[in-house]
Amino acid sequence: MQLPSYEQTLKGIFVANVIPRNQCGFHVGQTRFGYTVSIEVADLDDEGFALDNMALDKALSEAYCGKGKHYRASCEDLAGGLLCVVYNLISDRAERISVSVSPNEFSELTVHWRVGDVLPKWIPVEAEPLQGSQASPIPTAIIIEEKVHA
Repeated sequence: MQLPSYEQTLKGIFVANVIPRNQCGFHVGQTRFGYTVSIEVADLDDEGFALDNMALDKALSEAYCGKGKHYRASCEDLAGGLLCVVYNLISDRAERISVSVSPNEFSELTVHWRVGDVLPKWIPVEAEPLQGSQASPIPTAIIIEEKVHA
């Protein structure tokens, strides 16, 4: 007889110190991104949680926002890296993990992991910050936004 599994979905905003070179987002220097984490676990942790919301919030707030550290990261890299963060929180109980990263309200990139899969190899890479880069729109994003709102 197989026991039931637990599924949990969490959504929020995280900050990542990404540099404007192959970065996720529609603005050069964008650092705020939406996320959705969906997990399935076979068992609860010692505290009775599928995934402790506070532990996830702390892990995401520290993941790619270190003191003085900057990362080169596409949306694929951020999603893969965040999946690894979640995996580290629930590794021995994880059956399935999906992580989506959203640079805006109409775009999202999702990576899926199941038991038996290897962890993503595309994750943020620490890099030197570029000098004088301010947050500014990327021209293609302006075109996409105009089409969406037209």
